[in-house]
Amino acid sequence: GDSGGPIVSKQGIYWIQSGVVSFGNRCALANFPGVYARVSQYQTWINSQITSDQPGFITFLSSGTDSDLNVTCPGLPSVRTTTTPTTTPAPVVCGSASASLNSRIGEGSSLATAGSWPWIASLQKNGAHVCGGTLVAVDSVMSDASCFSAQPNASQWTVILGRLKQNGSNPNEVTLNVINITMSNLAGHNVAILRLASQPKLSNYIQPICVDQGTSTFSTRTKCWVAGWGTGQGGAEQVLQEFQTSVVECMNVSSSDNICTGPVTLLQVRHS
Repeated sequence: GDSGGPIVSKQGIYWIQSGVVSFGNRCALANFPGVYARVSQYQTWINSQITSDQPGFITFLSSGTDSDLNVTCPGLPSVRTTTTPTTTPAPVVCGSASASLNSRIGEGSSLATAGSWPWIASLQKNGAHVCGGTLVAVDSVMSDASCFSAQPNASQWTVILGRLKQNGSNPNEVTLNVINITMSNLAGHNVAILRLASQPKLSNYIQPICVDQGTSTFSTRTKCWVAGWGTGQGGAEQVLQEFQTSVVECMNVSSSDNICTGPVTLLQVRHS
């Protein structure tokens, strides 16, 4: 999948992002794992960057054979309402997808359908797709810091939500300007938060993802999914691809900082 794209797992009715496509140039080859930066290590930093409507951080607990276990959802974001001062803000339920993915998706890669991954974002620089990302709050998108220069110009970037095809009609998509790009600048991998100029209208095709918090357990054999627009993949229309794999033991990288999976055949987008 694209750099900056997510790796997600399902728990009950929630989809939870555990990692960001960050590195692992052997991730498309047999016998080598895909390596993803754990997002839980950035929880404090992410919350410091998103102060208005914070992401829903969820604890994922898995034995590796059944991901539908109990879930707690501290601090799910809420959307402000302007109807009357006394109106209670309506909660935003993160990690909700309209499609029944567990019954539809099998092992291996396939083309996604509209609404399958409503948190997926296409990050565009000067009108061209560069990286994937995820809507983590109603006004914020998370991606990999390597997608950006040291001092990115936010005015050159736009975020497209609800997109299925890079080439072709996308009746459910919206394009949003970016007003600020901040990078974590922590040790090891780094993520970026893009602040959107306006909040998208949430729908079956545009929803925020829940985010893994630090106490989660991703045992080996835990099912997980990757989605993105790989280079030259998805046919002439470059349709969003999805791939089911599972968590494996990390080889020569830290498992506290990374999530490792079985081989993923989507081609990663490379950036210089």
